[in-house]
Amino acid sequence: MKKIMVFGGRMPDIEGQIKELNAFCRLYLAGEIETEAWMISDQDLNMAQMTVTPEVSRIKLVKVRNPYVAEEYLAVIQALYGNTHYSPDTGPFLLFGSGSFVSALAVRAAYRLNGVSCVGVRKLRWQNERLLAEKMVYSGHLVAEFQLKKRPCCLAISPGFRDGSMIQASGVEPENFTVADLTVAAGDWPRTYRCDRTIDAAGLTAAALVLAVGWGIGSRENVRQTAELALQLGGELGGSRPVVMNAWLGMEQLLGTSGAVVAPEACLVFGASGSAAFKVGIEKSKWIAAVNCDENAPIFQYADVAICGDCREFISELLQYVNREQRSGDEIVYDRNSTAK
Repeated sequence: MKKIMVFGGRMPDIEGQIKELNAFCRLYLAGEIETEAWMISDQDLNMAQMTVTPEVSRIKLVKVRNPYVAEEYLAVIQALYGNTHYSPDTGPFLLFGSGSFVSALAVRAAYRLNGVSCVGVRKLRWQNERLLAEKMVYSGHLVAEFQLKKRPCCLAISPGFRDGSMIQASGVEPENFTVADLTVAAGDWPRTYRCDRTIDAAGLTAAALVLAVGWGIGSRENVRQTAELALQLGGELGGSRPVVMNAWLGMEQLLGTSGAVVAPEACLVFGASGSAAFKVGIEKSKWIAAVNCDENAPIFQYADVAICGDCREFISELLQYVNREQRSGDEIVYDRNSTAK
């Protein structure tokens, strides 16, 4: 078995990755495991000043043109891995740091190398020649252990591992340094871009008013209309898993056991059946109003106000009402104890 530690980015990011992977390996990968390090950066790294983990016996340095384009790093990883013919059963596993950039590289590299990935790994152990990786799931509510049967395994560790003990690169034999001369083909990098407003998950959990949409909302356009309503009311928009998995909302807007758990003054639920997983996300709300065309929907069992009807029509009417009130100069203010406007 061989492990490859992949470091990417600029100094001191690489130094931070070295420290955390060193600490992780001391805890869970101590022993006679052949270890190689790939260092990918746009900078000219000084090998004489390089600090590496003690178990590394070979280092490969590769220079990329742009430190912020993941495609270049992926091309290097593919080229380095492809230069050696590994067996699908006994091939190495690639270990990445906890940063968002290198974690994303782990997932994308696994896809390109036809392997498997696991991000946020807290522990690692062997069992019957298989790697078992432990990580937190369901927004940190549960711990799961995954058996990684396919090679190569691309693993990104969870944050929090730190170990200052390192050795200088002089501890590695000079012949085991390689400055890889790889020609990374110029990709068709995007020449245009757009800026979209991103939703802060903390804003959702801190909101006094939350609008939640379920699969019954019907379409992306209806979700946009609900987002406009949330904006007009000064609330935040969240959704059930089917809505998020269909990319109508971002992952940071997921409500439930695997997403955000909110406790607003009021929660308006449109088109969500009210599954047990979804209930966990909104049940702490002080007041819940639900609109669903199914009179037997579970959401009605714990809603303070239940409205059986088409949620899309309800949203449209409510949006018209809010816009009309605002045009008249009245301020819409939510008061859970009255109907004051």
